[in-house]
Amino acid sequence: MSQSHAHSFFKDLDTNSALRKKCFSCRTKADLFASLKESGFDFTQEEFEQEVILQLFKCQTEEQFDNVRQKELWFKMYG
Repeated sequence: MSQSHAHSFFKDLDTNSALRKKCFSCRTKADLFASLKESGFDFTQEEFEQEVILQLFKCQTEEQFDNVRQKELWFKMYG
């Protein structure tokens, strides 16, 4: 498992509509992680949370901040 996978996923989520659709079709966090692993993103909940912190630190605009928070809230939706 890798922090770099969480970073790549975070970036790809903005530009890869097929990835977003695949993720949004998942019903549970276990389904989501299985789908992500199948797509080449093997990371843990903690690594995702660390990536959120890193991305928030890099924000220079309110729009960037909102984008990061939206991803974080979406991910938390899976419980």
